[in-house]
Amino acid sequence: EALGITVIEQNVRVDSLADADGIFVSSSTRGLMPITELSPGGTVGHGQLTETFLALQSAYDERLRHHD
Repeated sequence: EALGITVIEQNVRVDSLADADGIFVSSSTRGLMPITELSPGGTVGHGQLTETFLALQSAYDERLRHHD
């Protein structure tokens, strides 16, 4: 929300993921990981990282660098 990104938490159906502009998962050990292809389902969005993902990744990395 600090980045001006609206956050909505909801259950989603797997078959609706193919229509997403972008998908990512997060992990405490691996950070943010983009998903650009689904099997079956094909390419997510245009198969490229979205501006939203890049902004989140940058903010996440910055937070890790300044973590005390």
